[in-house]
Amino acid sequence: MYGVHMRHSAAAISLFCFLFFHPDLHSAQHIILVHGLGRSTLSMHFLGKYLEKEGFVVHNFGYNSTSDSIPVFSISLLREVWKYGRTDTLFFVTHSMGGIVVRHLLTRLARTQLPCTILRVVMLAPPNRGSPWADVFVKNPVANFLLGPSLAMLTADTHSFVNRLGPVPFATGVIAGEYDAKVPPAQAHCPGEKGFFIAPCGHTFIMDNDFVRKKTLLFLKTGQF
Repeated sequence: MYGVHMRHSAAAISLFCFLFFHPDLHSAQHIILVHGLGRSTLSMHFLGKYLEKEGFVVHNFGYNSTSDSIPVFSISLLREVWKYGRTDTLFFVTHSMGGIVVRHLLTRLARTQLPCTILRVVMLAPPNRGSPWADVFVKNPVANFLLGPSLAMLTADTHSFVNRLGPVPFATGVIAGEYDAKVPPAQAHCPGEKGFFIAPCGHTFIMDNDFVRKKTLLFLKTGQF
């Protein structure tokens, strides 16, 4: 009987340690990656692997970026956020329009009770002030059909959707590409940003630049570039 009691006690202790000290269940640091318009989770895959090696639990959020509007995508992302618990710390790393999806989400979430702690956000090449590329293609019926309703929301017009969003309510760092024609550095600035950095790269593959990855990691860990 004594041996059985000891085995049950050991099992209980093991379960306690698993529940309270397992890194994925207690105080886990999660990163949600959000890709841009016309892209998929594959575009963020290697950045995700890099961040996993640095100890983060990475979730690559996928959505059909050409099918609907930014508010619809942010609602889908909201459902993802509500999967986390009060002991979780959550970060976002975004590319291009993914930054606008998160920005819309966070301005809405700022007025509600969050299920977890949102610590920092890193936006890569975000069209926070609109994109001259969107200004051109929004006039093309074929481009509008292929890229969907979100395209018109990303124009640089002062009254466009993106230019009517409020300041970010969480610590946000922005990395712009020096050679980015789709979102020039001046268009990437975000109201309320805590850090801004210009990297020697373009738009499409900014997330695969080694220097950008290191700067992303630095901001996630310290809140500055």
